[in-house]
Amino acid sequence: MAEQAAKAVADEFKYIKIKLNGESDKQRLQTIHDRVPEAVFRVDMNEAWTSAEAIDALEWLPAYNVELIEQPVARDNLRGLREVTEASPVPVIADESCVVPADIPAVEDAVDGINIKFMKCGGPHKAKQMMNTARSHGLDVMLGCMVESSASIAPAWHLAPAVDYVDLDGSLLLADDGFRGLQYMGGSCKLAQSGHGTGVQQKKTLGWEKWVSGISLERWDTFSDSLARFLLTTHIIERFSHVLE
Repeated sequence: MAEQAAKAVADEFKYIKIKLNGESDKQRLQTIHDRVPEAVFRVDMNEAWTSAEAIDALEWLPAYNVELIEQPVARDNLRGLREVTEASPVPVIADESCVVPADIPAVEDAVDGINIKFMKCGGPHKAKQMMNTARSHGLDVMLGCMVESSASIAPAWHLAPAVDYVDLDGSLLLADDGFRGLQYMGGSCKLAQSGHGTGVQQKKTLGWEKWVSGISLERWDTFSDSLARFLLTTHIIERFSHVLE
């Protein structure tokens, strides 16, 4: 993990996100920090700690250049989340405790900010709604993601200038993204300057798309009426319904 962090810093990434799980956390963070002391760390506990454990950790976390901590306790432990926030010298960000717009009022006085993920909240419109609601409640906003393709991460980058923290590099963890258009360089991300939409394009045509687009009217006639009616309900036929006309 320390070598991965060193490579990221060599690629001019300033911020490093570290996942902690309650086992040897201090040693793990210290090892990575010693390897790249110039990096700024964002620590994500993923609900792994109790509030008491999190508060104890606040005694040593700031020494390792930690900028914020994310979801230190269980999602439904709002009291514990509030206790950690009140004791913390760095911002505490809710993730699992705040997934959709309706969750925001409940965490308003328990955290400093929220992490919005398009794949969890329901897409760009819901994300924008969450951003506006969070601001009205005096909360910071982070845009995050999971391990997912550039196709789903690119829309979030369009909102990135309007938030406080950005964590939108999940596509770098894929062996084959399948899409192009996001360029991570110099510690930043650049969207493609040509074309329409979000700035990403599919790298290659998937096998099933080639198969469907190549089916002739004569071959469709060999299907029974019942099978054709069934296929009409699927995404494939909805996309290529003109073939049946």
